[in-house]
Amino acid sequence: MRLPNGYGGVVKLSGKRRKPYAARVTAEWHLNEKTGKVVQEYQILGYGTTKTEALQILAKYNDNPIDLSVMKLTFADIYERWSEEKYPTVSPSNVNGYKAAFALIVRFKER
Repeated sequence: MRLPNGYGGVVKLSGKRRKPYAARVTAEWHLNEKTGKVVQEYQILGYGTTKTEALQILAKYNDNPIDLSVMKLTFADIYERWSEEKYPTVSPSNVNGYKAAFALIVRFKER
């Protein structure tokens, strides 16, 4: 079965895996300086045990596409966005508690 242009695709990954099929879409194009050719960058949407399952993941994405940059956000990025909205609405003692909790999480992660 052939998929429409710009829809994305399903690929079979190498090796022995529980979910060997990956649903992917093109995230961006960039120029390879060595070869002078334009190369695709892919974003993986999900993995499936069968090709049909991966096609369902791709179909769900195309029914309701999301911004792919959101999938690359880190916990610190989300905390920064959230704190910009939340801090003006709470007391300074709450702000200090949130900052202390975030610092504790960051310190725990570095171990």
